[in-house]
Amino acid sequence: MLLGCHLSIAGGVDRALEQAREYGFASLAMFVRNQRQWSARALEAKTVRAFRRKRRTLGIGPIVAHGSYLVNLAARGPIRQRSIAATAEELDRCRRLGIDYYVLHPGSCADRRVGIRRIAEALNQLVAASADPGPVILLETTSGAGHTIGGAFEDLAAILDLLTPPERFGVCLDTCHVFAAGYDLRTRCTYHQTMSRLHRVIGLDRLKAVHLNDCRSTLGSRLDRHAHIGRGKIGREGFACFVNDRRLAAVPGILETPKGFDKRARSWDLVNAAVLRSLIRKPPRGATRRIGDRCQSLPLPKHTSAASRKAAAAPAGLAVRRLLPYRRPHDPGHVHANRVCDVHQRGGAGVAPGPGGWDHRGPRPDAAAGG
Repeated sequence: MLLGCHLSIAGGVDRALEQAREYGFASLAMFVRNQRQWSARALEAKTVRAFRRKRRTLGIGPIVAHGSYLVNLAARGPIRQRSIAATAEELDRCRRLGIDYYVLHPGSCADRRVGIRRIAEALNQLVAASADPGPVILLETTSGAGHTIGGAFEDLAAILDLLTPPERFGVCLDTCHVFAAGYDLRTRCTYHQTMSRLHRVIGLDRLKAVHLNDCRSTLGSRLDRHAHIGRGKIGREGFACFVNDRRLAAVPGILETPKGFDKRARSWDLVNAAVLRSLIRKPPRGATRRIGDRCQSLPLPKHTSAASRKAAAAPAGLAVRRLLPYRRPHDPGHVHANRVCDVHQRGGAGVAPGPGGWDHRGPRPDAAAGG
């Protein structure tokens, strides 16, 4: 995961790049204008040149712009027209600045089906009106409060199905939002269940960015209350799953935790980043397993028994293979929850499934051993 943070553009949009380099981030998120006003000053050509030049100099990776909080593409009447105009302006700013992704809250509507149709129509209109290719537009998951759309993966999938061309659109998963919406991320077992459902409904190839926030509210509460990493209801184990998931290696992981300083006068952005970095596991020597046609290194938990550690030194494809989850023949994207939990409880080295699901090819270990 490419760790980054949402940084301020006070003093100029290029100031966010400087902060990212000071903090050691590989990516960043930012607003491209005042997010709480409909109108904004024009983006000057010299500002664009300075931003692009500084980005090249500093070597900052994927940049994620966040849309205005005022926008509601699911609305009707004047609010809808102003939302479309504001989004068009922000997309143009992203194109000029060379920003990679543009994250947008889908919107709010009392009638979910009508709201989904309005959002898709507006986004198709915006993309069709742009002559030059701009950023990839990412629909952000929401907590599902009130009439907001995006609290269920099915909402975003329904919108994506109506959008063209598909390569111009994707999804941004906010950990606080999905947890508040009812998707559990607290353990390795529940993390795999949630990500498997995301893959079945939307597809992991559409997941282009992740907002990393702990949650002060309880699971399924529908309350969007961000917390510092490891200090909320999700906890460190859930975030360890994100930063160690190889499928997300090239995905920007953006901190959106509360700003300010802790009791030791340290920036909370740096504190939260340090917590996430401390959760990255380095695979021990010799812990390799063949998954499909690739050999991957797998970390062994501290509580792994001596017998399991001895098995980890065995050639790939032997005893440890039985610790891996399997997929049902009739549903290639489905990971059996009990088997994932069984891996966790037995101290096995669980691995995230690839786009095609879990690999279960080859003979069973006991069969290979003659038993």
